[in-house]
Amino acid sequence: KGFDVAIRAAALAGVPLKIAGDGPAAADLRRLADQLAPGQIELLGALTSRELSELRARAAVALVPSRSGETFGFAALEAMGAGVPVVASRTGALPEIVGEERCIPRGDGSAVAAALHALWSDPDRRRAEGDALLSRTRERFGEHRFLTDLAALYTEKCPR
Repeated sequence: KGFDVAIRAAALAGVPLKIAGDGPAAADLRRLADQLAPGQIELLGALTSRELSELRARAAVALVPSRSGETFGFAALEAMGAGVPVVASRTGALPEIVGEERCIPRGDGSAVAAALHALWSDPDRRRAEGDALLSRTRERFGEHRFLTDLAALYTEKCPR
């Protein structure tokens, strides 16, 4: 998922980072975080849905530094739906979800650091990006869009 890229980028940008989730790479990631940015990066482990929602609500920026071709980036979409600006890898469906202009080359820690620092240091830009992404989420992925597209599909495929 690119968590090592996120750790390196946060350390380079001098921005605090919280990583939710757990897995076999947790110990290696903890060592990397302690080595590069002691006390700046927290590995939170597995969180409940409620804890994730609360964390997302307090987030300044969401990083989605995926290395693989995401078929659908739910982490990005959930952040967008909470009005949180997103920096994502240019891979899989992520450019379509968040917008090409919010994507960085896959695995490029320097590009992630630059994008992260730019948002972190500009609260007005973060707010504008969050608002834009919330609007994008409602427009492209909201219930109204889904129902309208579904009705059009049924009309096309099942005319009376």
